[in-house]
Amino acid sequence: YIIYYSTDVNAEVHDWVVEPVVGNRLTHQIQGLTLDTAYYFKIQARNSKGMGPMSDAVQFRTPK
Repeated sequence: YIIYYSTDVNAEVHDWVVEPVVGNRLTHQIQGLTLDTAYYFKIQARNSKGMGPMSDAVQFRTPK
């Protein structure tokens, strides 16, 4: 699957950071996020048949 993240929920999808996740992992840690900042995340499945639909955005704020 692919994780997309951004500090701007309204940004065009091509402006989001793309973090591919290999294999069947159920967790993934994003490195280098800024403290006390709201991030928005979307997930999209992919396999040999192609790409699935992108999820709705979910907000997470990093701690201070």
